[in-house]
Amino acid sequence: MNLIVCGDALWISCGTWIAFWNGAIGAFVAAFVGGLVALGVVRLTNNHQSKLASSAREREAAAEMAAALSSMTKKYVAGKQTITELYAVAQAASLRWQMELTNDDMEFEIDRWPHHVGMLAFEVINQKGNPEAEDEAFDRLSDAASAIEVFVVDWAKASDHERDHHLLPELHEDRKRTEKPSPKPESTEPAGSN
Repeated sequence: MNLIVCGDALWISCGTWIAFWNGAIGAFVAAFVGGLVALGVVRLTNNHQSKLASSAREREAAAEMAAALSSMTKKYVAGKQTITELYAVAQAASLRWQMELTNDDMEFEIDRWPHHVGMLAFEVINQKGNPEAEDEAFDRLSDAASAIEVFVVDWAKASDHERDHHLLPELHEDRKRTEKPSPKPESTEPAGSN
């Protein structure tokens, strides 16, 4: 039983027809496979470009936030309005940074810093006239601003593992360390009792 009946058609020999169809099917398969490869390359390139763009947006927002917070150490003398404006810049940068992050703990910590440093700057302003308290408040403000600057520089160079397991806990500790110390509780014991 012959499945292929070969003969001359349209003055073209059987061998030529077979070669023609072989070439046509081969070209179709090659075009299809080539198209799939091209789509794969484009998709990989787009994913890589997307990651690079996200990283650039993260770095820009982080640097802007750190710059605004650091400026509070120099511009607090201009008053509360200036600190409020710097806070708005830092908070906007913080939100842009958070939109690029995938770590919820990092988002939470980054969200705290504009308010934290802003409140430290307000505390310095509020302590005017009390040099000892003003110096203590300024030291905490300066330490906090330095901590976020160092964090941002280290964060930009760190791997995801280093960010999550080393830098994030350090940043959290820096925030806790620079918070206003709680007043010592009053003794609940009656006077004269030991």
